[in-house]
Amino acid sequence: MDIFQQERRTYKVYNQDFTIDKRFQLSKELGHGAYGIVCQAKYIELPNGGSVAIKKVTNIFTKKILCKRALRELKLLKHFTGHKNITCLYDLDIVNPTKFNEIYLYEELMECDLHQIIRSKQRLTDDHYQSFIYQILNGLKYIHSADVLHRDLKPSNLLVNADCELKICDFGLARGYSEDPSKNRGFLTEYVATRWYRAPEIMLSFQSYSKAIDLWSVGCILAELLGGKPIFKGKDYVDQLNQILRIIGTPNEETLVRIGSRRAQDYVRSLPYMPKVEYLKLFQGLSGNPNLSINPLALDLLEKMLTLDPTQRIDVNQALHHAYLKVWHDPNEEISCETKFDFGFEEINDLDEMRSLIVEEVRSFRESVRIPQTPVNSDPKSQIQPQSQPQSQDEIPDITHQQQLEQYQQQQQQQQQQQQYQAQAQAQAQAQAQAQAQAQAQAQAQAHAHAQAQIEAQMQKQYQYQQYQQQYQAQIAQAQAVQAAQGQNQAQNQGLIAQVGQLDFRTPAVNEEDLPPKPQENIYIQQNYQNNNHNNSNTNANNNNAGNAGYNNDNNTNNNHNVNSFDNLEKELEFGLDRYC
Repeated sequence: MDIFQQERRTYKVYNQDFTIDKRFQLSKELGHGAYGIVCQAKYIELPNGGSVAIKKVTNIFTKKILCKRALRELKLLKHFTGHKNITCLYDLDIVNPTKFNEIYLYEELMECDLHQIIRSKQRLTDDHYQSFIYQILNGLKYIHSADVLHRDLKPSNLLVNADCELKICDFGLARGYSEDPSKNRGFLTEYVATRWYRAPEIMLSFQSYSKAIDLWSVGCILAELLGGKPIFKGKDYVDQLNQILRIIGTPNEETLVRIGSRRAQDYVRSLPYMPKVEYLKLFQGLSGNPNLSINPLALDLLEKMLTLDPTQRIDVNQALHHAYLKVWHDPNEEISCETKFDFGFEEINDLDEMRSLIVEEVRSFRESVRIPQTPVNSDPKSQIQPQSQPQSQDEIPDITHQQQLEQYQQQQQQQQQQQQYQAQAQAQAQAQAQAQAQAQAQAQAQAHAHAQAQIEAQMQKQYQYQQYQQQYQAQIAQAQAVQAAQGQNQAQNQGLIAQVGQLDFRTPAVNEEDLPPKPQENIYIQQNYQNNNHNNSNTNANNNNAGNAGYNNDNNTNNNHNVNSFDNLEKELEFGLDRYC
């Protein structure tokens, strides 16, 4: 039996045919875009059947890059199936394997994504931030251990359910990583991910790329959780770089020389010196709340992630061991992938060959998730086929054959019943496991809240003690300054007394040369002096206004200077280093 032969039903979704397995019933439309359509469907063959998300990836053979992206995602989802922080692939389907232009992916259903949660403005606590970042890093460790770079980590690619379980999805832009830097130079030429979460070494064409590009994206996500909005919202590639440097600060010369583009080096050197911005003040300004309080451990982890030099940036293992995630850290859950992912298919550029690979991937996955329909310990070759010619009346029916046929039918019925019982038992076990997991999560959350309250109380005491100590030191310094001033005044008074005692009060002879100038000359000199002071005041005022205008229009001045000095910089930052592309 062909693995693709099954009964299906077709729905109309966004004026397109949406053909799915007949065991599923379409519930609602979840979204659509250039990639295709996503719908929610319910499994109707069991009374308590769950729901799945079915994604129809369309137009995969219109361009080679779309075909390769679809093949890449299929292979990676299969490779990473089973990790709790990576979206689970349940099934794959191709309606017509001989002629098709779309694939159906049956995936785990999640209620929303992190982008929707942040935009909803619902109140999130520091416990939520810790949980989300820990789950991202836990999934990312599994991905990196297979020598895979995700390259498109952003809130909309992080799926979340009501229990705050988080799963990484969308591996269409993922690529392999090699310890040989020369093999990592050219693979980012097709990098089209959202620039707000893109590592600076990609735009600046650093001499090599590493897994650190994903850690930068996680840092941007953490900053967005803390501040409620993206931290680097560049309008274009140059503006994106400018916004990064305004917050991170001007890089040192050691970092600059590692930039692959000479013009990019010159551009960064041409910018005025920019000091590093304190993250707490930054988030207080973004939120409009000058009294905003943020866990200092979160700011410390953020600073280690948003490091301009990728060689100095924290890696995923170090991040999982950071004190900010201490409550969630569990070495037993932070597992690594046992096998490295093979990116050999990336060398294939023929559409027909890629089509064959996609069909084979879908076929092998469907076979792996389906229970064989033949009875146990039976040989398909020994199954009795119906006779092509009718038996004559004189022939005696083969009783043995009839018995075998009845036995086969009974085995089929028993197997179907057993499968139904197993499915029901699995559903019940899964429900119990979910209930236990929820209870454990609640207990863990309560314990964490209690521990966090103790930590905050201790930090508050330390903060008050520091304030008292600073006030005490300030009072001592003020008293010492008063004593010093009194001593200085006494010394001055004694000096004046000594000078007065030496003065000669006799009237000296007056010479005409010593007489003051005439009143007209005094008026002229006074007017001259006032005019000079007036001119100097105007000059200083103009200078101050010009300085303020320059400060207030720093962005416009820099951008005009950048455009005039580096006409081709925008294009070069967009496509990376020209000698590697």
